[in-house]
Amino acid sequence: MGDWITSFLLMGALSTGGTLPFWASANQFGLAPESNGVLATASIQKNFNTEQALQYRCGASLAFRADGMGQGLQRCNEVMVDEFYGSLRWKVLVLDVGFKHRELDFYGASTHLGSLSTTGGHLLSGVNARSMPGYNLVCQPVAIPFTKERLWFYGSFGDYKMLDNRYVEGALCHRMSLYLKVCITSWMDFSFGLDHYALWGGLAPGQAMNNSVNFSNYFRVITGRAASASGSQNDQMNVLGDHGGAELLRFDFKGNGWKIVFQHDIPYSDKSGMKFQNFPDGVNTLSFSFNDKKKWVSDVLYEFAYTMYQSGPIHDPEVDEHGNPIPWNPSLCFIGRDDYFNNMEYKSGWTYYGRPMTMPLMFPVGTKAGTWSRHQTCVGFENTRLIAHHIGLSGMLFLKAPYKLMLTFSQNYGSYGKQYAGENPSGKPWGTVKETPLLQFSAAFVGEWPNLAGVKGLNLQYGIYGDIGEVLKNNFALTLGLRYRL
Repeated sequence: MGDWITSFLLMGALSTGGTLPFWASANQFGLAPESNGVLATASIQKNFNTEQALQYRCGASLAFRADGMGQGLQRCNEVMVDEFYGSLRWKVLVLDVGFKHRELDFYGASTHLGSLSTTGGHLLSGVNARSMPGYNLVCQPVAIPFTKERLWFYGSFGDYKMLDNRYVEGALCHRMSLYLKVCITSWMDFSFGLDHYALWGGLAPGQAMNNSVNFSNYFRVITGRAASASGSQNDQMNVLGDHGGAELLRFDFKGNGWKIVFQHDIPYSDKSGMKFQNFPDGVNTLSFSFNDKKKWVSDVLYEFAYTMYQSGPIHDPEVDEHGNPIPWNPSLCFIGRDDYFNNMEYKSGWTYYGRPMTMPLMFPVGTKAGTWSRHQTCVGFENTRLIAHHIGLSGMLFLKAPYKLMLTFSQNYGSYGKQYAGENPSGKPWGTVKETPLLQFSAAFVGEWPNLAGVKGLNLQYGIYGDIGEVLKNNFALTLGLRYRL
């Protein structure tokens, strides 16, 4: 209980195209190389001691990444702080301070291999980007009085600092979530809730502070109010900062030694999305898993992502009944062309160190052209409208060696503002334009062989990856590494 755990990883990556395929670098907490290279990590952590009333945990992880090892590639060596945190837990309250990984869901046979889901189980808190420094106060599930433990609530409240090179330098991030869980029977639960973020403060190119960092503006951010007269015109007409998030609907079914989960994660960027006017957009996850992971197949997951509608292709109301333009009026509810996780002023959007903090299938600007790089300032997403089918499979080879198979097929349309190909439906009635997608297929088979050469705690990790399609170039890669855990 509360023991220290130390882990070391040394991994190399080599691809046919220089840059690595999609799943070789996606959902790796922003640590994996972009191209041929190596990754080394060292971590130490102490877990909570549940026998104590006031519990603490802490952890630190450093990473060294060297990539660009090939002709014509940009060479780069980096030392990164992956995690550096301390936590306190008292009853149902947990306070995390520092750099800390987000919690994952839909694990397979081994936590070392990551989640089977494209989002890690959380649309807004994916594991595709590095960790931001800050604090997060978590309230774990609490039974609502007089409900006979049928109703539970839980949530979080936190603030973070963004350290990367972005369009608005030094932006702050506020995060808040609230969920309600209904225990329908002993074997079925239903959960729903809201996970919200707001980017605010910071310095835009050639401008004074967009929104000064003070208590008055912070109160406006956490209550979703418009900016004062000193704020930007856009923030005065809407809300202060860049607000967005995800709404969650989830069913859990538990059987004798197995579990089925259905989850609908819905993105939103404005009030129309929060009012479900963007239906049927969302990431739909169906998962089946055995409690006993020592099976050839222990976990199966299917995910269907659809973000095409975005409250419609027309940003109403733009014209009156006579076809005359309507002047902007902040009291009107403008809907349509939501453009998830992008923003007019906070142009880097919901990205960090150039990588999406949502599901990685929403490609950053420059992906198709091959110009995207973490070394450049990210200016948001070029692919927010997509249809994707994803399969995740996990188990134990020979009932002892964990593996994970990921197969992802996506139809990518770009955005309402800039279509990848064909006619753009923006401003035209929904369903009247036959759109042209760019097709993409990405696959990964990763695994580990435990106790290599009879050495306890020494695991061989490997990965085989491939891309075929019209957005990412055709590519194939291998990774090989050693992980030693004490």
